[in-house]
Amino acid sequence: MYSYILYRGLLILVVTVHLAVVIMNLLSFLILAFVEPWYIACPIMSFVAIVTFTDLRCPLTRLENKIRAKLKYQPIKTFIGYYFCQWLRPKNEQSF
Repeated sequence: MYSYILYRGLLILVVTVHLAVVIMNLLSFLILAFVEPWYIACPIMSFVAIVTFTDLRCPLTRLENKIRAKLKYQPIKTFIGYYFCQWLRPKNEQSF
């Protein structure tokens, strides 16, 4: 019983931190072009876009999947696909 509460709290903490990282990446992507020269902004913006929108396994997603396994929840493939893009796909399709 206590382990379930502990892992549930850890899952909420990991999701909250992951959401903060995604928001900071989005804000940095939008603001960086206006505060840095193009030769600094373009590579950093490219890196942020690649990390955010490709199928690279984020360490926070792996940690979330380990916690989800302890709670006997289904694993997720990507954070943005699971939490933000669910309403984009039909109900009978699997998660991204």
